[in-house]
Amino acid sequence: MIGQAFLPYMMRRGRRGLALPPLYQSLLTWYKSRDASTVIDEISKKNAELIFDPATEIIDLSKYTDDIVSDTLGGIACDSITFNVVGGKEKYYIIDTFDQFKAINSNLDSNSRYIMRQNVDCSDAWTTNPVSSDGLLEWVSGTTYENLDKVLVGTDIYIKTAYTDGYDNTLSPELDTEEKYWHIYNYEGFWINTFNGKFNGNGFELQNCYVNKSGAYAAVFSILSGGKISNIGVTGSVIGYGDRVG
Repeated sequence: MIGQAFLPYMMRRGRRGLALPPLYQSLLTWYKSRDASTVIDEISKKNAELIFDPATEIIDLSKYTDDIVSDTLGGIACDSITFNVVGGKEKYYIIDTFDQFKAINSNLDSNSRYIMRQNVDCSDAWTTNPVSSDGLLEWVSGTTYENLDKVLVGTDIYIKTAYTDGYDNTLSPELDTEEKYWHIYNYEGFWINTFNGKFNGNGFELQNCYVNKSGAYAAVFSILSGGKISNIGVTGSVIGYGDRVG
């Protein structure tokens, strides 16, 4: 920026008692004649210079419509935007839908970047990743089931609540409305796998999320491995039966 480029130069020459070249004299005259906010606005117009970090700041994408282009993410149509940042450029995929959010699992490395443009309804997660009933037996009253045993009640699959001792083994799983002993387990839902990139929720929410995971790391973003998540709200249900549930 101009203040960074020529003001230090003028200071150095001033200390040495040297006159400014005509070009710098003109720039100084212009600079002094401008309101500071006007200078900042003119120098940093839309993507001209980085005055925010697109990974952490809330950005009004409606001001960047000319810079947004059609793109694809994991075979799913979406938009993207490329910001000028210190040292180069960074491309961000814009997330508007649950299908686009799911497609993040196709690109999880440290160069992957995402930003939300609106709240995303993740209700379809509740019927994502069906659990196989192959080999499962019908629940039998009085049987002492172990942690994470899965049983059938009609066409529904139930999984025994982890770490529950002394449960009522006469209460059929579908009657356990408080889910003290059993959780329905027809679908595992959806989560982002080990994430190394940047995800800016941009002040929006992932709504009606559903994760029902029998292993460890049950969360909408299961594991962060050098990744960064900011400015995001999450609603829904996360059920875990192992370590690190969140």
